[in-house]
Amino acid sequence: MSEKSVKPQSSLAKRLGITLVFVLMFSVGLSALLSYFNFEKKHQQLVSSRLQVMLDEVRVAIDQGTSLGLPLESQTEISNHLHNLTLTDTSIHIAAVMNMAQSALFSVGDVEQVTAHIPAQWYQAHADNQSSHALEIESYLLVAEPILNNFDRQTGLLILAYDKQAYIQKNQQLLTALNYQTLLSILAGGVVGLLLLMLLMRRMNKMIQRLNLALKQNLSGRGQDYALDENSDHLEYQYQPLHQKIRDLSPVSRPIPEEKKQ
Repeated sequence: MSEKSVKPQSSLAKRLGITLVFVLMFSVGLSALLSYFNFEKKHQQLVSSRLQVMLDEVRVAIDQGTSLGLPLESQTEISNHLHNLTLTDTSIHIAAVMNMAQSALFSVGDVEQVTAHIPAQWYQAHADNQSSHALEIESYLLVAEPILNNFDRQTGLLILAYDKQAYIQKNQQLLTALNYQTLLSILAGGVVGLLLLMLLMRRMNKMIQRLNLALKQNLSGRGQDYALDENSDHLEYQYQPLHQKIRDLSPVSRPIPEEKKQ
């Protein structure tokens, strides 16, 4: 095969290969990015849910004292419960019970770091609205639950502050793992795709060579019937009638009339 016929095919193979790699990079990268954002959201929800379970355990102990008529500020065992929470998870830096004046009755850690960030509506719970709260600030993930007395009036607020860097680090670990898996997926998919592309181009090259040879034979007047077999491509089946017409129209292949022979 001449150099002129090789270069266009080589250029086509390169373009197809580059396109394949870019498509793989885009599709796999987009999938990894969506997976990361989904994990980040689910991870934060999981941390919030876990902290709320911890808050429920402390609030049950507080409710037991409240049901006996003890005022919130007299339940000194609350300090032990808060301290145990911080020991359970070292990422919990602050645990506190706030009164309605937004002052800490019992606390572990520097509660002044978060008091300014607590929304006013967190102190407005009632019997029909006792839901927990969650808020992400610069350094912490805040989770809180209202404390109600026997008359369903809010008497305080139970707060936990979870170190934001703890779950950011988990997110970064996942991002690193996703980048590694994405790179491997692109490399594996690229190698497999390029191998399939090479096989396809090899088959196409053979077909083009056959078509080129048949066309040259027609133009030179030495055309023969274009033979097809079970391995012939669809394009070759379409080319066969054209090949036959070109061969029939070739002056060399036409039969010489009897008058001219005489």
